[in-house]
Amino acid sequence: MAQTIIEEQQSIGAMDVNEHAAQAIVDWILSNRYSFGEKAVGTCLGTISADQNKAYLFPSLLNDMLTREGYSPWKTLRYLAEQGIVTTKSKRDGGKEYSVSKWFDGRKCRMVEFDLSRYTKTVDALDEDEAAAEIQGEWQQAEMDTTPFEERDEELPF
Repeated sequence: MAQTIIEEQQSIGAMDVNEHAAQAIVDWILSNRYSFGEKAVGTCLGTISADQNKAYLFPSLLNDMLTREGYSPWKTLRYLAEQGIVTTKSKRDGGKEYSVSKWFDGRKCRMVEFDLSRYTKTVDALDEDEAAAEIQGEWQQAEMDTTPFEERDEELPF
């Protein structure tokens, strides 16, 4: 029984680390949005698809970021591939390649295809008013939750 508990704790801990690594990648992409595309400012990290659902990352820069943040690039990419977050290709020797061929700046290169749509939701400009109303509703709910009972219109719990 102890053996089973230890194995389950190790697998849960590994998933947490991998999910944290995936979120770190999303944060890195979103916080560096001007570093993507052919007109990138500073170091170009890759490109983002027109519908903003896929990010194409230069593998060496992604590996550097993961290493700098304390994550294992190999384990993280393997986990992301298992979850279908990054696209893989089978190698002739039976292994997996965690990158795809992509045209960028007039050249064909290898890039990691990361599925941003799993972590982010793009808002259509036509739906912007609805999104703003939804956010406003969340803020109002948060304000109501912090309003003292004396100022609320509802009955006191005691």
